[in-house]
Amino acid sequence: MDIGFVDRYGGNTPSWLRGCHGDCEAMGYYPVKFKEIQPGLTAYEVEQVKLQIERQGKTSDGWCFIKCPDCHGTGRVSWLVTIARIPQWFCKGVKFCFTSHANREDWSWWRNFKVRFVCAFVLDIKRLKN
Repeated sequence: MDIGFVDRYGGNTPSWLRGCHGDCEAMGYYPVKFKEIQPGLTAYEVEQVKLQIERQGKTSDGWCFIKCPDCHGTGRVSWLVTIARIPQWFCKGVKFCFTSHANREDWSWWRNFKVRFVCAFVLDIKRLKN
């Protein structure tokens, strides 16, 4: 038997710059467990849960997937927000490149740095269009 593991993004993780940082974590929707309307939910979540209870009726398994109010179910943010995130993204990437201790002993410092640079910047830029 072959077992394959795939992350929640289907192996195609979103860019930190472009992905929603809200409750959905760049998925567009997020689950809420309910038996009845629980305290601690926002008014938006209560409204969404009530709508899904009406739709599902007695077939409900106790979970409700709510559309993220931050990204409106897209899992992405606007280009204006993306551009505003660039300074923080750059600072985090520089810190990762110079302070990461994930080095291979048999590689030179430069080769280890290049791998960290690709992880911090290049891969995220490639994922912008996804």
